[in-house]
Amino acid sequence: MIRRTEIALVYGAGLVQGLPLVVFPAASDVFTSPSFHGLSSSQYGSLFLPLVVTAIVASTVGGPLARRKGPKLVLLAGLGFDLLSMGILAASQPAVRTPGLAYGSLLFATSALGLGFGSALTALNALAAGYFPERAERGDLAEIVWGPG
Repeated sequence: MIRRTEIALVYGAGLVQGLPLVVFPAASDVFTSPSFHGLSSSQYGSLFLPLVVTAIVASTVGGPLARRKGPKLVLLAGLGFDLLSMGILAASQPAVRTPGLAYGSLLFATSALGLGFGSALTALNALAAGYFPERAERGDLAEIVWGPG
């Protein structure tokens, strides 16, 4: 029973991980609206650069860290960074009247999101493979995630 609960929690964490990744693209009208953050198209596009860089760093560091400290700790850290990212996004609302501050806070938020994404996905992949080692040995990642087809 515990294994089933753990597997459900890992799948739930994957869903939770995906939600913040959808928020930033979905909020493009809010970010570029003069009534809100007022970002230019270039500024909006550049919001995703720190996300990519920090996701690469986190996934590179996350593997060795998961081997030393365990994937659950890396997953919790990743979800914590996701939560931090959403908190910074919410806190950026009062800064909309100060364009530089609003843009900087959004850059910081996407940086945190990248750390969360890189960390959480590294751990989620390891945990999913660990729950289904017979499938992982064959390299059937899609089967690990979605089940037999």
